[in-house]
Formats: sequence, structure tokens, C-alpha cells
Amino acid sequence: MAEKEAIAGLKQGKPEALTTLVAAYQVRALRLAYMILGNRADADDVVSDAFIAAYDRIHQLRDSRGFEQWFMKIVANQALACLRRSRRSRQLLALLGGRLLVGPQLDPQAMAENRQSNRVVWSAIDSLPPNERLVIALRYGLDLDEKTIALRMDSPVGTVKTRLRRARMRLHRKLAHHLNAAAAAGAP
Repeated sequence: MAEKEAIAGLKQGKPEALTTLVAAYQVRALRLAYMILGNRADADDVVSDAFIAAYDRIHQLRDSRGFEQWFMKIVANQALACLRRSRRSRQLLALLGGRLLVGPQLDPQAMAENRQSNRVVWSAIDSLPPNERLVIALRYGLDLDEKTIALRMDSPVGTVKTRLRRARMRLHRKLAHHLNAAAAAGAP
């Protein structure tokens, strides 16, 4: 079933049409939600809720060609709402840190170093204000350009550029501070 047919089916009250849209957008939606939340379980919940919201609000979609933008905005808004409701992300990021960038070919020392690096990076991302975390998620999680991010956020391109610049500067400062502290701790 093509996307336009699926949207038409949803507008006619056929919930089975949602399957096509889930197949097309679930991975990108999960990536976006995860980048905002830093937590797979919460990202799964947000994406599930976003598909339900899209089904419930499908009549608000004016142009079926704009489904992806419309849907990803629902995902982003729900992820930000989840973030505001729950500050558990710091604890959960510590659990996630050991699973990223670690492959079976690495020795235990390299695995420990990767785990620590992941914790530091995710902690730095987690510390960003929600609007900056969102632009980082859209830019690096979904690999969108600034103009596309502006369209998705319904914001001027200049605002997106400013948020990206601020987020990068904050991340750079936090990561540089960590590297300096680690170097000082390792010095004789």
C-alpha cells in the first residue's frame, strides 16, 4: 500500500492502513526520539504514542505529501513533553553508556574506555536545554540540514543555526572540561 493510500485509508477510519506508515517511518522516528531522550524505552513509548496521535489527528493533515514532516513534529513534541515530565534520563543514560560503540573485537580495557566516553558524551547531550537537544537530534540523529530542521520546527533558519551553534559550544565546553579533568587526574 502506498503512503497516499495509507493516509486516505486512515482518513476513512481504517486502522490497518497505519501499518504502511509505521513501516516507512518507525526507524527515523525512533532515532529522533532517542536522540532527544537518550533512552530507548522512552523513545519506543513516545513513537508508539506518536503513531496513535497521528491516527487520531490524521484529519489535521492537509497535504499527504507532508506526512513525514507533520509526523516527525508530533514525535519531537511528544519527546520534549516526555523529557519535561521525567528527569530520569541521567540514571538511564548511565545504563545505556556501556552498550554504545562497544564491539566484540575490543579488549576489556578498550571496552571500559568506550563505556566511559559514551557516558560523558550522553551526559553532555542530556545537559543541553530541550530546544538545543532537539536541534542536535535532528541534525546529527536524522542527518537533516538546517533548512529542513527549520521547516520541521516551524522556526526561522537563523533560530536553528543559533541553537545549533549554542549546543555545539556547550558540548565542546563540557567535553573539553571532562578531557582536562581526565588529563589532570592521570598526571603524575
